[in-house]
Amino acid sequence: MLRPYTPIVHPIATLHSMLEYLVCEVWCKANDTHTCQQLLSEDLEELYKHLDWLKEETDAIYDLCRSLTPDERKLITDTFRNNNRIQDLCNGTLPIVELSDLPPVVQKEIKTLLESFYTRLLDIKKVPGEKLDYYNQLVKANKFKTCPVCGLTDIETEDSPYIEDYDHFFPKTHYPLSAVNFENLVPTCDKCNKKHKNKKKPLAHNGKAYYPFETGRPEIEVTLDVDKIEFDKDKKLQDKTKFTFSGDPEKNATWNWLYNIE
Repeated sequence: MLRPYTPIVHPIATLHSMLEYLVCEVWCKANDTHTCQQLLSEDLEELYKHLDWLKEETDAIYDLCRSLTPDERKLITDTFRNNNRIQDLCNGTLPIVELSDLPPVVQKEIKTLLESFYTRLLDIKKVPGEKLDYYNQLVKANKFKTCPVCGLTDIETEDSPYIEDYDHFFPKTHYPLSAVNFENLVPTCDKCNKKHKNKKKPLAHNGKAYYPFETGRPEIEVTLDVDKIEFDKDKKLQDKTKFTFSGDPEKNATWNWLYNIE
């Protein structure tokens, strides 16, 4: 990140709290005495009653979770909380748990439904807040005019009816338990999100990365040294340039690797 977002408080974060309750207090406590609906919180039950597809899939997962062992239940609960400590993961002070290490029900059924939480739930009126309002308030609070990742591309302002891409910094295809955590959802330009980073895992390069919402971190200063160029002969400008960045060298390397910054 060339510069981090200063986080804001917004009702849209409620959906992540609802998801945590569903995973940790409903599915991981599935039993033969209670139905799924009996364990739901009020706000979850409202969605459950309102959306047939959500009710059907939530019930199906509940039934599958009845057979989970105590150790598997604890692993899922601990992983949900662990993998949503985004700043600690970025700093390398907490190891991330990979999807392949979790029970099959998480890798298949739960993953599919939690990805739907992002694609199907965030735009309906039953969920507090909306992505456009959150985006506008975040950009207004941070006064960004260009993408905070590359600094090159203009981004939609708070007056626009459109938003930039929300990049799942830890991709939801690999880390579905963070699918609607807005500490993990970073507005970036289309080029950074789709053409460069895509589904790369941010810790796969060297285990450290810039936390996108780190309060108080200074912007990175970029220095460019260019050798003498003969434009009629030199065909590869990249070979004639040298970039240096202020900030943390390991996190800079990850930033460059994720988004092809140089």
